[in-house]
Amino acid sequence: MKTTPRSSHRSVVSGVLLASLMFLGSCATVRFTFLGYFSKDFVPRAGTGYVTGVVVADDGHTPVAGAKVSALEHWWDRTPYRWTTTTSADGAFRLDYLPPGYCEIRAEAPGLVEQTTGRVLVAAGQTSSGIKLVLIPAGSISGRATEEDGIKPLGGRWVTASGIASHRPGLARTSEDGTYRIDYLSPGEYTVAVKTPRYTVASRTQVAVAAGQETHDVNLSLVRTGLISGTATESDGVTPIRGVIVRAQGSNGRTSSAQSAPDGTYQLRDLVPGAYEVTAEAAGHARTSKVGVDVAAAKETGRVDFALANGAGIAGRVIRAGGSPKEGATVVAATGGKRAGLTVTREDGSYVLGELPAGTYKVEVLGMDDTIAGIVLAEGQTVTGIDFALPTAATLSGKVTDATSGLPIEGVTVAASRHTPVDGLPIVAGLARTDSNGKYTIENLKAGVYSVDVRRPGFEAQKKDSLSVAANQDVSGLDFSLGRIERAGSIAGTARDSITGTPLKDARVSLFDAPENPALLGASVLTDSNGSYTLEWLPPGRYGVYVTEAGHAIDCRGNVTVGADSTTHVDFLMTEGGSISGTTTSPSGRRVAGAMVYATEKCPGSDTRIVAAFSQTNAKGEYLVEHVKPGLCAVVCLKAGYLRGQVSRVGVVDGQLTSKVDCKLWTEE
Repeated sequence: MKTTPRSSHRSVVSGVLLASLMFLGSCATVRFTFLGYFSKDFVPRAGTGYVTGVVVADDGHTPVAGAKVSALEHWWDRTPYRWTTTTSADGAFRLDYLPPGYCEIRAEAPGLVEQTTGRVLVAAGQTSSGIKLVLIPAGSISGRATEEDGIKPLGGRWVTASGIASHRPGLARTSEDGTYRIDYLSPGEYTVAVKTPRYTVASRTQVAVAAGQETHDVNLSLVRTGLISGTATESDGVTPIRGVIVRAQGSNGRTSSAQSAPDGTYQLRDLVPGAYEVTAEAAGHARTSKVGVDVAAAKETGRVDFALANGAGIAGRVIRAGGSPKEGATVVAATGGKRAGLTVTREDGSYVLGELPAGTYKVEVLGMDDTIAGIVLAEGQTVTGIDFALPTAATLSGKVTDATSGLPIEGVTVAASRHTPVDGLPIVAGLARTDSNGKYTIENLKAGVYSVDVRRPGFEAQKKDSLSVAANQDVSGLDFSLGRIERAGSIAGTARDSITGTPLKDARVSLFDAPENPALLGASVLTDSNGSYTLEWLPPGRYGVYVTEAGHAIDCRGNVTVGADSTTHVDFLMTEGGSISGTTTSPSGRRVAGAMVYATEKCPGSDTRIVAAFSQTNAKGEYLVEHVKPGLCAVVCLKAGYLRGQVSRVGVVDGQLTSKVDCKLWTEE
């Protein structure tokens, strides 16, 4: 059965190609562009391969005739440039003239769930046989989208169904009477949601879909949103300020932001009804907030105006014990128990914390025990000379060599890490890279217990644990001898928004579990503009993978198996997540400020708990943890001088706030 790329089904194009090939003679490949149809390395038939196989029903042997089978170039991942054919009466198919390399084979048929293979190797002049795709009966979800009253229909709205990563998301548009039906769904559980302007997001979780059956009455009721409007001016209350960033933070966990127009006006739209804290900030001005701003459904809350005062500032330097400047130190200013500013020192160790409101401040350098308090700022005033001297710090040094040749390895990343008190995941305290002699030095480490790991693509990662470092200690001779990786695998996939399907760029994908290769714990990459990522050079074994991205809840997978010379696909569909709020108290019931609050959860396929999100209590002992993955989690609270507190089995719903989750800290008495 002859199969050619879709784009070549034009006799005119074929004629031009044939003439081109005759003219070029013995050229192996030809790059061509014709009338904008496509530009591609065309491979003559002599250098192509073949794929054969069969498509069967869910019983494993009944053939599926007339199924559409496509070869997708793996590195382009589901682009329209593909080779296609249809199965014969016995379910068999043959894809001809495929270019050498890796591809994926997809089968689809009416009423059945589309299936795609992993990577299939195509070799020139050879046939890759034995491909078997099993198509199961598809399920569906139906229901109705209405306004909050459950009566007025919402037509023309997109409804999505998202399940686990291996399930293809579903999509449908509501009709005029608000009804919808999402077809071609794999059996399993889904989150069904509808998101549309001027309404809140409505969703239903754990919607079960069975093979060949329709799940009825998955109805969605949407509440109209409100808006906040006002004007931002100079402190005189008259002169408008353009470009002021205005943000609203709701008690329901929702946020929104806008920028003021040239006349100083702004609007914060699509706000869920409830109470908000509204904050305005602009260059050269002090940050200003208003609390208790109420928003009602389909109403405008107007005249939330801001008169911004000129900002005050704090400046100084951070120097090392020997007097040299410390670049990259994080300096924080706080007032009234809340963080008001944060900056990083420059190359000369200097810093400026600007745009602060008038008040009394304390300043500290993160990682130091020293704090300077009682700094009084008037409007527009900058206080200078707030300097810090770092205590003498410890250093780690050593050499990294090739285990086979004994030669030094340049460009190896060496990391010294401590561990979080909740989930034990590493926090990098210092980094270095080996020079041409394989040597490295990690400086400015506080006293403590560290693990040191080394990584470089193509070599086995190594790790040294439980390394105790005292203040002012120089630890040398931490040498590593790395073996080369002869056969490695990889983990690859995409990260997308579960509602819109939009690729998520710069999401960080990391390893949180690597029982057979613990030195790889914490290895990470960023997704590209297509939401794609690849964790390469992984020795065969089991891994845990998680992804983080601003504005979305963390997602993770455990027990991901990687084989030699193969790629394991793990795709992520990320939700906005829910929020958790509450208070942290002492055994006597007193509110505790400055406590760290973590939401922890287990990943599917793993017993490891990871921190899904975290926050810190304010001066009133209140906290709000945002972007927590829907499901069950545990809330853990920590504070120096207290024993750990925990609240188990806290339920979280996407887009909603779980409130009054109060965490009690304990003492040893």
